[in-house]
Amino acid sequence: MDVGAAMISGIVGVAATTIIHSMLPVIGLPRVNLAGVLGTWFLEPGGKAAVLGLALHFTFGALFGVLYGWLWAQGIGSPDYQWGIMFGAIHGLIASAIVPALLHAFPRPREMLEGPLTLVALFVLHVLFGLIVSLQYRALVG
Repeated sequence: MDVGAAMISGIVGVAATTIIHSMLPVIGLPRVNLAGVLGTWFLEPGGKAAVLGLALHFTFGALFGVLYGWLWAQGIGSPDYQWGIMFGAIHGLIASAIVPALLHAFPRPREMLEGPLTLVALFVLHVLFGLIVSLQYRALVG
């Protein structure tokens, strides 16, 4: 397993999905501000919380890239689009189950995850993350 390639792949996946989720309201879908929510675990909402949340989000992305790479190195799937989608779907199901609980534990501010379609958007974004990570990792390691 190439840890550096896995981390880069996770960071690329987070960067791409962050861009996508920041554009969701433009097409009428709910705002999904995971980085903002992550920052409010530690700080009051605002600029510092947003920066911290973004740093946490990219760190988690890198770590999930390493997890995906480790799974592939253990012979669980391979870095291709099918396994990327599958890992992303599992990741998305877990995230969609955890986020509502986190919003109860860290309720400020709820408007960072708006509307009933938020969990669907969250799931789809994680599927895209898995796909991007797998294809990026494959491109880096062959």
